Amino acid sequence: MYLNLSDRKYKPFKYSTHLLERYDMKTTLKILKINDVIDKTTLSKSTIQRKMKTNTFPKPIKLSTRAMGWIEDDINGWIIDRVNNISRSYS
Repeated sequence: MYLNLSDRKYKPFKYSTHLLERYDMKTTLKILKINDVIDKTTLSKSTIQRKMKTNTFPKPIKLSTRAMGWIEDDINGWIIDRVNNISRSYS
């Protein structure tokens, strides 16, 4: 699912504007569903849930009553942090 912020029809909700502060209006955000996050991180669903409870994994955003998703940049940042931690341990 893509959110094209340059589309004039897109109006961010009041509560989501803080998420958009780090993006300019030409940026396209991608929201990942749980299966996409599992594929990207190679973690299991239960591991992702456990890490969210301990605040060691990005929290999803609510998309509707029953749907949630993660901002792709947050997941990419989490992966980069893991790689940086591994790199430092070998130094």
